[in-house]
Amino acid sequence: APYSTMYNPDTLHLLPGYLDQPIPFDTQANGTPVDYSTITESEMRSIMAAYYGMITEIDDGIGSIIQKLKEKGLYDNTIIVFTSDHGEYLGYHHMILKCNHLYDPLAKIPLLIKYPQQQFCGNIDPSLSLLRKKRRNYVFSEGQYGTEQSPNIGYMFRSDSYKLLVRGSFKNAVLYDLKKDPYEQHNVAHLSEYQEILKEFQ
Repeated sequence: APYSTMYNPDTLHLLPGYLDQPIPFDTQANGTPVDYSTITESEMRSIMAAYYGMITEIDDGIGSIIQKLKEKGLYDNTIIVFTSDHGEYLGYHHMILKCNHLYDPLAKIPLLIKYPQQQFCGNIDPSLSLLRKKRRNYVFSEGQYGTEQSPNIGYMFRSDSYKLLVRGSFKNAVLYDLKKDPYEQHNVAHLSEYQEILKEFQ
């Protein structure tokens, strides 16, 4: 309290990418004990309300730290970095938690930097400045699930327009056209018009 009851589930809007039922491709890769198909819309809204409450609690905690730094005269000379290791589906494809494919809600994580001087680094590039003028063409991410004895490793390769998901063999890769399908629901890897795109990712 008060965060656990701060948000009313009945007033929340389900997020973009929500589906009434999970996609079989997702249920086959479920790395959690949760049966996605049994989650009702009402339960999803309650999960969202609890999650929003946790976010607000974190916001308040960070605010307290910043206020204390200012009181002690340390704020202007302090580097503050806020990041995370993964996102949360929160209803995307009718899923919750994190142990599944590297869809955008899971892969897009915050990186906020407040700095007294220009000292930058990225999440996976400690030697590169975030001020560099040249943009990346692709982003790579890796997720490992399962156990040490039976690992289940998934990879994501993403450009502005396309995303490739790979688990196991590249022959089983899944490709999404993000311009036409921003919520990653239709695999186009088998279509002839996307074969050149697949070659670019290889």
